[in-house]
Amino acid sequence: MMNAKEHNNLLGIFLLVYEILQIIGLVIGILVMIGMMGFVFSQVPGREALPFGLVMVIVLAVLMFSALLLIPGFIAAVKIRRESPDARGWAIAASIIALINFPLGTALGVYGLWFLMGDMGKDFYLRGGSKGYFTTPPAPPEPSSWQ
Repeated sequence: MMNAKEHNNLLGIFLLVYEILQIIGLVIGILVMIGMMGFVFSQVPGREALPFGLVMVIVLAVLMFSALLLIPGFIAAVKIRRESPDARGWAIAASIIALINFPLGTALGVYGLWFLMGDMGKDFYLRGGSKGYFTTPPAPPEPSSWQ
């Protein structure tokens, strides 16, 4: 059975790999759209190319918005690898965003939320972690009998 530190490291690696795959997909999508725009504008006369151009500009804008959604994942991956105390919030946001990308993102999002919202993740980030952030004071000793 894995401990919280191992789950944390695994989640950081998964997030980083997922974000890199997303960037590769976005770059390919942007390059394909730019190539299609060049082809359409070279084949279709001036005014008839306007609707095609508008659609392609909208698609490029959506791809750029998708790129913005990758920022929380990169921040979370770096903070998780450094075991920063605020990594939990970033990783929860990244996991929720990843849920919409079926099937890999959904699996990553479910795993991330399971760990971060579960007892292990809460103990790791809210009650000490491996570096002693937010440590709780030790429990007072049992009262002794005064009789």
